[in-house]
Amino acid sequence: MIRITQQESAGAAKRYYATADYYSEGQELIGSWGGKAAARLGLEGTVDKFSFERLCDNLDPATGKPLTVRTRTERTVGYDFTFSVPKSVSLLYARTGDQEILDAFRGAVDETMREMEAEMKTRVRMNREDCNRTTGNMVWAEFIHTTSRPVDGLITRAEYPANGSVSSLS
Repeated sequence: MIRITQQESAGAAKRYYATADYYSEGQELIGSWGGKAAARLGLEGTVDKFSFERLCDNLDPATGKPLTVRTRTERTVGYDFTFSVPKSVSLLYARTGDQEILDAFRGAVDETMREMEAEMKTRVRMNREDCNRTTGNMVWAEFIHTTSRPVDGLITRAEYPANGSVSSLS
């Protein structure tokens, strides 16, 4: 199953990912960058808070320069794609620890993200144009969650690999 949540402000996106320390500590699988735009921005390997927050602010993580001409305060910062497997898959993985199950899950998420990336578009609203142009690239941060978010300070185990959140920053 896939659930898509729109992130409508940079502050909200930053708070969302800081809530359960998705970057490294307490995370069994540290987040990793994906997408052609990530490569173009020099983002590879482990997701770091500094780069993630710069992207949320529409800034190039390396240079600090704006990524687009305008940065409106009320804008879509990105999308959170949450991929969840059926409970039976989670239970099988929890009981066996079979790495092939996790690899299949991550492979399916990666394939889906690459198909979405190929269809990525941008709005063109200049020189009397009013159209969408296919860019075929995006940047995402993949996080595999083995625990649920804290509720009243308590963290519970999730049926692993229950969730893989992928944040596409636009």
